[in-house]
Amino acid sequence: MELLLAVALGALLLLAGVSALTGLQTQMRLYTAVALFASSLQTARSEALSRGAAIELQIDPTRTAFLSVPRGFAPQGEWQFLPPGVSFSKFPASNLTFYSRGVAVPAATYHLSADRWSAEVVVAGGGRIRWRFLDDS
Repeated sequence: MELLLAVALGALLLLAGVSALTGLQTQMRLYTAVALFASSLQTARSEALSRGAAIELQIDPTRTAFLSVPRGFAPQGEWQFLPPGVSFSKFPASNLTFYSRGVAVPAATYHLSADRWSAEVVVAGGGRIRWRFLDDS
């Protein structure tokens, strides 16, 4: 009887540990996605400054990928996909464009979500990019 109780208690502890690891894995995928997206935005801004040309950010209709292209050109190059389970849950209706002086139009906020966690990436009109995790409660 004691052995059965010990095995049941061990199974419950193991189940709780696996559940916590799954949540941690989801949070890490979201963190990776936000870091990738913010870094790509900074690269697009730097490219606009160095080329002296407008660079536009496009979001894929599936909300799981994005691409930076010179404004007015057809999408070319590789779409950058977010990690599995992460998607854009909210983004501006018009594409964000960085201009040759580094300014961004329109100033925009992007929300990325994975399960119950979410984060936002904010691009100010002056081109500053910042991000934060949102409260999951």
